[in-house]
Amino acid sequence: MKYKQSEGDSVTTDTGIWIPADPENTDWQAYQQWLTEGNSPDPRFSEDELNAQKLAEASIEISRLRAIADYAIKPLQDAVDIDEADAEVLAAWKLWKKYRIALSKVEAQPDYPASIDWPLLPA
Repeated sequence: MKYKQSEGDSVTTDTGIWIPADPENTDWQAYQQWLTEGNSPDPRFSEDELNAQKLAEASIEISRLRAIADYAIKPLQDAVDIDEADAEVLAAWKLWKKYRIALSKVEAQPDYPASIDWPLLPA
């Protein structure tokens, strides 16, 4: 039987059965005996599962930040398109565009998604 760490002190078996940390539970007793024999459970998540989770979280964050940038750029872009952008609007427009470009390069970072150097939102 193989065991895998679960939430708190509980474990799951290789067949997916959850074993609560209950000294009265015979499955828990068997697990404790297995531990005394020098065994140790697999981590709660495999390296592949952790990497997939990090990738999903990074993708969600990129989408969220991209939506913020798109929302900020639209009215500035409108002013630029109809030649009604003053120096302040042009400066803000360029900052947001640069931010969006930097955001598009996040996935190319060498340690992505394990370590991400997020671009700073324009002030």
